[in-house]
Amino acid sequence: MASISIGIQTIHEKNSVNEILNKICDSLDKKDRSLLMPWLPQIEEYAIQLIDNLRPKDIRRRKGDVLVAAALYDAFLEFESRTKKPIRLPFLQEALSLKIGSINAVWKSLFDNKAPLTMELIEYIRLTRDQTIEDAISVIINQLTRATQKRNEDAIEWLRTIERDAIVQNGMICNTAYSGYDIIVIAATLVYAAAKFHHSKMRIRLTQRELAILSGVSTSLISKCWVDLFGL
Repeated sequence: MASISIGIQTIHEKNSVNEILNKICDSLDKKDRSLLMPWLPQIEEYAIQLIDNLRPKDIRRRKGDVLVAAALYDAFLEFESRTKKPIRLPFLQEALSLKIGSINAVWKSLFDNKAPLTMELIEYIRLTRDQTIEDAISVIINQLTRATQKRNEDAIEWLRTIERDAIVQNGMICNTAYSGYDIIVIAATLVYAAAKFHHSKMRIRLTQRELAILSGVSTSLISKCWVDLFGL
């Protein structure tokens, strides 16, 4: 009987995704809603798939609306680089009359699949004189791969994609923009940019702090380079 009730609960929550998604969209202004509209079917399907993949013990004793809100929050993160519209927890709290802490707790427990980094394995990178920005990007990715806990196929493939994207970005930026920055700082900033601009959410817990440690510089210098190169 327990399995039947869990199955019924799962069906109810999957059916609730559209209703709650519409409620979120109704709370947006016209401009922001227009950014999301082309992606709503995929966002809805993504959230439904997340719920469908949960185990019975993950669903048991969870509030249905909070579970759906957490799944949609993850879907918004996944599609954020494509929608260009961030949907954050404070907005969801206001739109759905749910507590931030409740949504965040369920999201972290069930859907936050970013692999943490083992900080002890992150080492300051020393480049030789003949190494290029592309070389430095590859060295950074190798270090991040080494330091990534739970090195599953998804995380490793994501890092390789970020490496390729960072190298492509390097070829698109005028060299004069790099003036005043060491190669390793430029490479670290390009890796960070590739991760931020990638079409899906990050697969490892990567911030400017970890990249600053790799580069042997302050976080503020990575942040300054980020602003100078990308205006963000």
